[in-house]
Amino acid sequence: MAEVEFILGAQIQLDAMLPANPGNPTALPVGIQGNTGDGVYIIINVYPNNNAIPFNRYMGVTTNFNNRFASRQGSCFELGLEQHTLNGVDAYLGTARYRDNGGLWHNHNNYTQNNNGLDITLDGQDYDLEHIFIKGCHYIFGGTITNTLKVAPLVNNGAHNIVIRVYWNDINNVQQVLDVTIPPGGQLA
Repeated sequence: MAEVEFILGAQIQLDAMLPANPGNPTALPVGIQGNTGDGVYIIINVYPNNNAIPFNRYMGVTTNFNNRFASRQGSCFELGLEQHTLNGVDAYLGTARYRDNGGLWHNHNNYTQNNNGLDITLDGQDYDLEHIFIKGCHYIFGGTITNTLKVAPLVNNGAHNIVIRVYWNDINNVQQVLDVTIPPGGQLA
């Protein structure tokens, strides 16, 4: 059995990316500001008031969390969005690790974009870590995703199961975990 784990931190409310008074600059939220680390992230839009509409998610990788979210903050400023527009939009930042058939865990530490450094080998087969993250999270959490790349079915071409786990800290900072198993020849469509 191959295992891939995505370990996400605490919830970061993204409405703090926008100023309370339009036109006044503001810093990135705590947890993102100055965070030059690399890794994976999920942006979740739970919609105002947490209504029954299924949550929308966007999953990705970055070489620098601060720079990635600063460019998004700049777009929000340029579009003239008000702070309340991002109420209910949160981010979780984290890292990934994997192991093959009970072997040693490997911390993934090369999150370059455009597939450079994202390939990992499980059960003798090459997989794109971001593709695993996107499809695994979409299957685990449901709802909709706004990713437009790497959304093709994720097929297990190996001879053993692939288990994908996502850990995150909820609003009360209690660690949660969900997983999905892809059997040999199976897929996450």
